Amino acid sequence: MKTIKTLKTVLAASVLLAASNVAQATYVTAFGQPSSVVLTAFDTVLQLGYVRDLGIDYAQFATNLTAGNALAGLTTAGDTTFTTIFAGSDLNDIRWNITAGLNLPGDPDDRLLTSGATSPDITNNDVQSSAVGNMSNFFQGLNSADCQGALVCAGGGASAANAALLWGESFNGAALTKNTASLDDASVTTTNKVLDMFLMSKVSSLDPFGGTVYSGNTKVNITTLDTNFKLSANGTLSTISAVPLPAAVWLFGAGLFGLVGIGRRRQAS
Repeated sequence: MKTIKTLKTVLAASVLLAASNVAQATYVTAFGQPSSVVLTAFDTVLQLGYVRDLGIDYAQFATNLTAGNALAGLTTAGDTTFTTIFAGSDLNDIRWNITAGLNLPGDPDDRLLTSGATSPDITNNDVQSSAVGNMSNFFQGLNSADCQGALVCAGGGASAANAALLWGESFNGAALTKNTASLDDASVTTTNKVLDMFLMSKVSSLDPFGGTVYSGNTKVNITTLDTNFKLSANGTLSTISAVPLPAAVWLFGAGLFGLVGIGRRRQAS
């Protein structure tokens, strides 16, 4: 029964995939320029993948994140491609992440900006190089074959979009830990539904004579950006904002200050 459901899901996604190709885009790799910012989601059991170009590049995204404007300029709305590709999925089996990067000619200039529930296991410069390279190859694959640079793409099997599973689980094997979360939905049992962003940059070490030198074994610098991204079951991207205090709390505080004022006036008289 699950096989038939999976086949129906993939066939339906293929129809939507063809429609999404009407609006063409190019997933910009990190090789020599700021990459696209891409959301990926995938079903780890049914082996289905989804990708969405979020509409801005690494440089703008990094600027927005450091300014506290995590959602600025991003394509946050869900779409029918997302809901169709995962129509037969158990929501508990879906994982997602957000990634962008920069890879300039000088090795120490590499940057990797990725989501994670915890700090990614990028142990040194060489591991980061591998992760950035894998990300760029993944993006490059989205510009050919099934996806052909579509703004939104989904599929299973050998589809370019299905490579989201290989990338998202562990930077395609570059790191040990997963950089993903579950969907933000009441039916999902795990509490791991929120992702922060982590900016990783290579570090040059000092040689014995005091000069800087690139070393593959040097540990990268990791900066945590508290974004609290979450993804709903219809593919809508949002952030968790501060919870406002109930009106009763403010009324209680105002009443308390009023009583203090009355007490002081009585003491003065």
